[in-house]
Amino acid sequence: MKCALCGKPAEYVFGGFSLCESCMIQMRSLPIEAESEPAEQAVIKSLHLKYPLHTEEQIAKMVADEMAKGGGFVDLDLAVEIVEKELKKQYEAKKPVPPKESAPPIKPPTNLITEIKTALDKENFDVTRLIFTETEKTVMIKPQTGMADWGTVNDFLKEFKARWITEGKESRWEVKK
Repeated sequence: MKCALCGKPAEYVFGGFSLCESCMIQMRSLPIEAESEPAEQAVIKSLHLKYPLHTEEQIAKMVADEMAKGGGFVDLDLAVEIVEKELKKQYEAKKPVPPKESAPPIKPPTNLITEIKTALDKENFDVTRLIFTETEKTVMIKPQTGMADWGTVNDFLKEFKARWITEGKESRWEVKK
């Protein structure tokens, strides 16, 4: 907030206006009987909006008690500052904690090689003619030398989103896990 008179950062509320320290000193030196009731109510409403755990009446009583503790030497601004610190502490202690995002349930690992071999077996394909290798991220399927019907396997492995990698004697299908 900025001071209503000079635009510097405000530290106080006086008569319903935000003021910096130097403007507050000037305002205090003016012959004003006491701060008006509406200004005090505005401050209490403001505190109630910020910290809704207490009613306006409870906050007004807390402010009045703080002012009484000081034996007449605690003004509204100081009392409000003290009460606001207490309200903030209570609010932070009772503020609901947002639920943590739950991680998706962990699926038990499936053995992709076994799944592919079983599916090929059901299609009456001799899986002994394929060499299966597994890494952390992929399953590699390499046809044995001289396999003539690799096109059948290629079409079937498309169901597993397999890609054919051409690298001479190391050509193979790769299925990402």
